[in-house]
Amino acid sequence: MRKFWPLFLLLALISQAEAMNIKFLGGFGFSHYAVKPERYQGIDWDTGRWFRYEGRDRQGMAIGAGVEFRLRRHLSLEVDVLYSEKGGRFTLFFDDIPSQKLEYKLDVISVPLLLKLKFFRESTPYLLAGGELSCILAHKGKTRYQSPYSIDHISYEFDLRGLTKYIDLAATIGGGFEIKIGKIWVFVEARYLLGFFNILTDDSYPPDSFKTRSGLVLVGLKI
Repeated sequence: MRKFWPLFLLLALISQAEAMNIKFLGGFGFSHYAVKPERYQGIDWDTGRWFRYEGRDRQGMAIGAGVEFRLRRHLSLEVDVLYSEKGGRFTLFFDDIPSQKLEYKLDVISVPLLLKLKFFRESTPYLLAGGELSCILAHKGKTRYQSPYSIDHISYEFDLRGLTKYIDLAATIGGGFEIKIGKIWVFVEARYLLGFFNILTDDSYPPDSFKTRSGLVLVGLKI
């Protein structure tokens, strides 16, 4: 029974709802991997050259729908279903010279569960806090590097699904602003997600772990 207490809690909150609204939302995100060890660097024993990796954000889309249950005058519970693209980018340096670019892409279906605190009844700013449970559908990588035998660049893709776990869990915070136009609400909001889990399996290769970090900028309608 202990495994089902989050579901019981959710049902208890929904049962207290005074009203319900349907939401449609979409936008873009930026994400990166928090890597362990944080400074992934060392000596390439084949060449004797010093190497290091430098991470960057990766952009991606997000789209979905949700339901908002009003619990109290200024407090609501929001449950969404989102498809989003996450991942990260890295540049490999040899002796501080860029040598290879790597890009990772995660395709995920996620279910954010958020509490929403509004400041006013009509058009108003609001705050969000909660969590997001994600199912990882795919994890692919792409690398691009300079050919040592020509001026051309070489690139190839690789599938990391077998080295990736199926579930990710993240804490979520954010805020936004919604405007009431007749019977429709138009909103824009930003969310930041902090992944808890190492998404790599024990069979993976260095680095030791990838944890997701991502931000979302969303716009949408509420009816």
